[in-house]
Amino acid sequence: MPPMSLSPKCSCCHEAGHAVAWVVNGDQLVLVVGRTDANLTPEQESLRNESIIGAGGSTVEVINQLFRARRSGGATIRRGARSSCKDCKNSVFTETCPACMKTLTQHLACIFAGGAATAHLLPNQHAATQLSDDLAQVDDLLQRALTDEERRKCLCDQAKQKAQELIKRESEAVQKLASELLVRGVVDGSEAEQIIRSNLQILSF
Repeated sequence: MPPMSLSPKCSCCHEAGHAVAWVVNGDQLVLVVGRTDANLTPEQESLRNESIIGAGGSTVEVINQLFRARRSGGATIRRGARSSCKDCKNSVFTETCPACMKTLTQHLACIFAGGAATAHLLPNQHAATQLSDDLAQVDDLLQRALTDEERRKCLCDQAKQKAQELIKRESEAVQKLASELLVRGVVDGSEAEQIIRSNLQILSF
């Protein structure tokens, strides 16, 4: 989720990048909010709030996140396809499992995809300072999944490269969804997926 400093166009592009990457990853989109001024229905507002509350944290942290969500540029809410690793059967990323590390890399690429989208499609508006939330999320995942700093950096670099390659390949899908978000502010997950899938070049990483 990008910070509130993004322009509406940049914010919509950022969220479209996330959304396209999650669809390619095999996840199900629930809701894509593109703009700060998006007029959410009570049901859509509830979905956004539930996604924050479900992430956990203390009461104070959850309240702060809810306030930030209402002030921020947008949000991409999805349901993950992964429940457990097909190889090690673990429900969390296991450092010694190659399949888990591949899945983690793809997951990180989806987080990086928002910034990759603005960097590729709106280079004059893109700024690294706009990616603080995404980078914090990446750092948290890497800290919990890997003990070795060098491996964290390597995996992070691989994920960034995947995100950049994905956005360049699927720029049409990103642009189509971003345009819809700019006009409407918010798109329900099933409709967002339809827009994305009708413009995808390849259906997986």
